[in-house]
Amino acid sequence: MKNKVSIFCLVFVLLSVTIVFAVDHTTDDHYTLLPISWKYEGVDATLHVSYFYQKNGSYNFGYRVSQAADAWNDYTDSPFDMHKASSRDDADLYIDSDDYGNTSWLGICYWIKTHRDIKINDYKFKEDNYSYSQFEEVIAHEMGHAHGLSDISSCDDELMRGKGLKGSSSPYKGDIAGINNKY
Repeated sequence: MKNKVSIFCLVFVLLSVTIVFAVDHTTDDHYTLLPISWKYEGVDATLHVSYFYQKNGSYNFGYRVSQAADAWNDYTDSPFDMHKASSRDDADLYIDSDDYGNTSWLGICYWIKTHRDIKINDYKFKEDNYSYSQFEEVIAHEMGHAHGLSDISSCDDELMRGKGLKGSSSPYKGDIAGINNKY
């Protein structure tokens, strides 16, 4: 009888440990949602978001904007179809780059009733020697705000982390969980 109890306990412990390590450890701390979201239009389950980029400053981030949009389109089961608009009037998301001076931000996102607005700061690109690929990550991060994700300070493993660059414009596990929760 003692052997049966010991074997049962051992199997129970092993099974419990296996279940704990097999469970996805993404928690709500890996994303924070903003009280905004895109509206579904049409019959499919796709969020069609048009963007328009305008270079006002010295540097052209057009290619990096399209790469950042592709990063949001390309992850598995993405709800997004982000595509370039032919004009600002046709866009849901306006993205402008210009020299905004010595601010505390590289990029910033505003929510307006009819659209979202992202500003990319040329000054920081020039003065702080950032690369184009680093600014692609900044643009993808700001697009995350336009999609309804907030900065998170509790985790450094996500695109939406509050500080620092990781070297990739692709959404990470918590970013995707946040989008899946929202949409």
